[in-house]
Amino acid sequence: MTPYWPAEEDWAGFLVVIVPVGPLPLPADELCRQVQAQIDADPVLYDLVTVRLAPRFKLTPEWDRAFVRTVVEAAMPAGHFFAPRGVIGLVVVSDDREKLRNVFDSLRDLPPSRRLWARIFGTGVRDSRNGSSPTAAGRVASTVNTLIEMYDEQPQIALNESTFLDRVGALIEEGYLSPSALGPEPSPASSAGPASARERPGPVVESPRATASAPVVERRPSVAPAPDPVPADVRTPAPRNAGAAKKPMLEAVMYDGSEIVAVDQRTPIQRLTGRQQTDAACMDELHRSGTAVGLVHLVFVPDDGVVPRRVTKRRNEVALELDQLWDSVELDVASGQPTRIAVEVLSATNPLQKHGVLRVAGTITELALPKVKIEYFSMADIVEPLLDAAGRTSRALHARGVQVVSQHFVFLAAMRFPADEATEDDWVRLLDHGRVTWVDFSPTGGRQALHPMPPSPFGLHVLTDKEDVLAVIKEQSGVMYRYAQRLPTHAAPRDTSERDGGEPIASTASGRRWWRFGKRPGE
Repeated sequence: MTPYWPAEEDWAGFLVVIVPVGPLPLPADELCRQVQAQIDADPVLYDLVTVRLAPRFKLTPEWDRAFVRTVVEAAMPAGHFFAPRGVIGLVVVSDDREKLRNVFDSLRDLPPSRRLWARIFGTGVRDSRNGSSPTAAGRVASTVNTLIEMYDEQPQIALNESTFLDRVGALIEEGYLSPSALGPEPSPASSAGPASARERPGPVVESPRATASAPVVERRPSVAPAPDPVPADVRTPAPRNAGAAKKPMLEAVMYDGSEIVAVDQRTPIQRLTGRQQTDAACMDELHRSGTAVGLVHLVFVPDDGVVPRRVTKRRNEVALELDQLWDSVELDVASGQPTRIAVEVLSATNPLQKHGVLRVAGTITELALPKVKIEYFSMADIVEPLLDAAGRTSRALHARGVQVVSQHFVFLAAMRFPADEATEDDWVRLLDHGRVTWVDFSPTGGRQALHPMPPSPFGLHVLTDKEDVLAVIKEQSGVMYRYAQRLPTHAAPRDTSERDGGEPIASTASGRRWWRFGKRPGE
């Protein structure tokens, strides 16, 4: 068996295999769906954890062969190991403690060569009220945190791909496992070129559900390797402008305004009216559309002091107008492909904060916009987490077979563009991975000259809200997007015959007029 992952890949994934035992008060696939939904709702775990449902456990003479085969199939969903290094956990679910105890004893009696998992968990799904237990899904999903804690303390519990394949090969040679369990052998993954989307991501903010600090790692879901071209990963380290060798360098466009004188909880209503939205649901919708995706990261910069209420209102208005503008994008200029824009809302705080979920452009409402905090803004502190967040979203889309063709970082700030000699390298690093737009909502008084920035492959655009923000951004972003030509909407013409001296339109009922209190003038 040939390893799929290149030797330089060094990240770990987590696999949770749910094993139903005996009859359950709810269908096993429904329990698996609830667990998957809880994991998808977590901004960290949704691209970190794979959940699989095993066939119902039956203590037959051949149960051990069937069970090991189930675990191997779950760990090799596309004919290869699901990660360069994997931590596998079994969750045995039943409505009877005695059944759980018997299954635990049977699994522990297996020889070490056949135990491919790091730990076995057990949980009950019994609920005397309505036959289904919402908390059961939470208990199953919480086992992921335990696996992460174990991996954080003992990284050696993860099986690397070569070790896993060696153990599977030994089981095949012993006649204990059939080669058909492995599925078709995939072609080896290649990480060559600057557009590799298989790099180990850096650390991110810990999820509220996670109880241990663990490196955030990419999950390889059960899909075939995406065909070329591979979308550019914004976290791929590359020399200056190496990813855009054939792109012309664009000069920075800055309007300094000198000529002007003058992450997130659902609401109770949302809980009652619909299911919780998730990043995974949006990504699945983008996958079903079959078009490429341009990512826009709408970044709210914290204020350095109290700002007038009109500034906050104006900033939110511009954010919603830009979201509607991106909804009219129909084509990516660089690739020439039909493109939809997906938007995620962030706050450039320390640590970086994400608000809500990834959304298709045109669907953001004012409730999804954050309340801007008063905090010191440091580009040096924010550039790494921002690239990590963008890279994680890009990789998750790529894993679902969606091509990411562009990255656009849009900063909405009540301050001047803060580039200087100390932070120029940080801005250049961000500009190497995507276009940057900075909209300045600060007052016009006391403006200083902007620090000049070098040309960049995707372009830098700095402007103030005193411009026609929508029109200027649309014009300057024409290097990335082609917008749909929408006909202007006009109000219906009003009848002005009386104003122009013409005769008024007669009533449908001859001589009939309705006046207040049923009286005509003069009566």
